[in-house]
Amino acid sequence: MPGSCCFWLQGGGADATVTFWRGFGIATGLTGEHVSNYAPGMDVNKFACLAGPRYTYTAWAGHSGTADRPRAQLFGQGLFGGVHAFNGVFPISSGTTPTANSFALQAGSGIDLLLTKHIGVRLVEADYVRTALPNSAANIQDDLRLAFGVTYRVGPFHSRR
Repeated sequence: MPGSCCFWLQGGGADATVTFWRGFGIATGLTGEHVSNYAPGMDVNKFACLAGPRYTYTAWAGHSGTADRPRAQLFGQGLFGGVHAFNGVFPISSGTTPTANSFALQAGSGIDLLLTKHIGVRLVEADYVRTALPNSAANIQDDLRLAFGVTYRVGPFHSRR
């Protein structure tokens, strides 16, 4: 994105995780983001599809009668994939183009508070996101991604470790 620094993209996303063994698993994420007028008359939209390893630590309630039900999960992950940007202005050797594609990397962590066996709240997720979309400078974007929301769980809870 030509000559721009420091703007907030807003959007939404969906994540899915499968835990295989002692908190280790695979996570996937789909996100869509938008910013209006980040430079005079310029907007941009991004869609990212990422996947990679995740480690989840489940903290247990420990109160009498509820020791079998976890209350919070802390996770850390490293996701890799691609990003497609559109409805923007991206410089290329022959001028500009309204679309661009790039490799994407996302690394971060978060906390989920489990309200019932299936429903929870993502209190916070903070991620570093790096993309390499054309921007008339270094062609690198280093982003801070903050997320929160509702979680839905499928399947039983397993042992703490």
